[in-house]
Amino acid sequence: MKLGFMTIAKVYRKKDVQEITDRATGRVTGEYYPVILDDGEDTLDATVPKDVYNGIEEDKIYLFAGTYDDRFKSCLLYTSPSPRDKRQS
Repeated sequence: MKLGFMTIAKVYRKKDVQEITDRATGRVTGEYYPVILDDGEDTLDATVPKDVYNGIEEDKIYLFAGTYDDRFKSCLLYTSPSPRDKRQS
């Protein structure tokens, strides 16, 4: 379920722009724009659109609005070793 949110937060830090790479081909397929926000109680790692990233400054306060998809709040991406990987000795 997608949830809307609004928060007033200071841009604590703009991280370096990151490339999105296709694992199968190794080709760069896009970029994402990570920032760290601070709302006075918590910090939040977030990504923002390119135009927002280019228009915001560190240590300034902004109103952010967006959506949060709760299907991914506790997504397990990888565990090792899996039962298949265990070798019998």
